[in-house]
Amino acid sequence: MPPGGCTGWKIRCCVASRRARILAGLQADGSLPIPFGGTGVREAMLVGFVAASGNWIGSFARNAASGATIEAALHDVGPVTVVIASGGAYLVDLEAQLLTCPTLPGIEAALTHADGSLTLSDGSFLHMIGRDGGVTRSGRIARNGIRALCEIDGIIHGEAYSARDRDWAEFQLARS
Repeated sequence: MPPGGCTGWKIRCCVASRRARILAGLQADGSLPIPFGGTGVREAMLVGFVAASGNWIGSFARNAASGATIEAALHDVGPVTVVIASGGAYLVDLEAQLLTCPTLPGIEAALTHADGSLTLSDGSFLHMIGRDGGVTRSGRIARNGIRALCEIDGIIHGEAYSARDRDWAEFQLARS
């Protein structure tokens, strides 16, 4: 395990947003949600957004077959709000009511940083979302899983699983 025994969050639901909230259902005022992540999706997570241009609702596709560890999460990162619905990460520009990049699928774990940025793991790669809302993807770290994420002195530590070796090995990645 990395120094300090730190772990990234692997959870069912987390809300760390001042600009968005998960809704139990559609509002009575008749506002229709803006759909993200597919057409004809039967199951969706509804999220209400508070934007300077006015409040609105987004509908984010759930992937029941994904086996995602993060079922639902909201996190503000600079100008975007990250919405995770059944492992799919959507980076939303609240004012434009659009995604800032394609959906990041298969998100299994997340690591928040003191500067407000966020690192997401899909089990093979790390996706670093900077305070400017930009996304940088690491090179392949593992083929079969990443766990025990933490940051120490600007270095991301974790463990990568190798099916060939049938064991976990430590890795380090600079956050620059």
